[in-house]
Amino acid sequence: MSTPELQVLQMLAEGKLSVEEADELLTTLDNTNPEPASVANEATSQVDWADPFTPAAPRSAPQAPSAPFMPTPPTPNSPQFTLNDLLSLKQHGVNIGYISAMRSVLDQPLSAQTLIRLHEEGVKPDYVATLQKTGYNHLSIDEIIRLSEEGVKAEYATALQTVGLGDLSIDEIIQLHDQGIKPDYIAALSQFGLDDLAVDQLIRLADEGVKADYIGKLRAAGLTGLDVEDLVKLHEEGVDASFVAEMQALGMLDLTPNTLLQLRQDH
Repeated sequence: MSTPELQVLQMLAEGKLSVEEADELLTTLDNTNPEPASVANEATSQVDWADPFTPAAPRSAPQAPSAPFMPTPPTPNSPQFTLNDLLSLKQHGVNIGYISAMRSVLDQPLSAQTLIRLHEEGVKPDYVATLQKTGYNHLSIDEIIRLSEEGVKAEYATALQTVGLGDLSIDEIIQLHDQGIKPDYIAALSQFGLDDLAVDQLIRLADEGVKADYIGKLRAAGLTGLDVEDLVKLHEEGVDASFVAEMQALGMLDLTPNTLLQLRQDH
């Protein structure tokens, strides 16, 4: 019997583990290739977590997999965990299904601490998978966690790409999300010729309350080619389509933004 197995049995005897918990750990250890039993120091006795993905005869009744992803075969980069790592993963609710699923979507070795952090932050494997399917497949662990912490759904990042914003940084995605700028707003602006706006311009329009239908009505009244600053100033001064129509009814047909602003101040 290996040193890790003896440690599990000792913890069971001391009441630190239940029978079920000890059985699960022993099953896990059965599916690993630990160092020779002569290595008694736990700090140097490593347990390779990769092998549990190879089916083995369980000590207890098999359970349905807890994650929708199929486990990946062990690779040379698979991290090795100590018994303390295994216990820590278990205490934080990180099961083998979660580890297997994360390995399926993240092409990098994951330490016990990283897996616990991802799990504690509520990052699910399908969240990462959706991000990767839409082109965000080079994100770091920190970036993935930031997006999740800010409440940015993978579908939101996907929708931004759909409306032409596929070259955004993580900070820009979060800024747009925090400002409440929805992809359909960006799409509506694009229909009115504002289809190449920077993130700060989108935020400026949204902050000033410039809605897409406001722009559309101005265009219908004959005001085309307006840029972001024009729209913001006109909106701030209360120049809307009805005011433009009123000025046109007075015979003022060649109206520019500056002319309208002056007329509005004098009106």
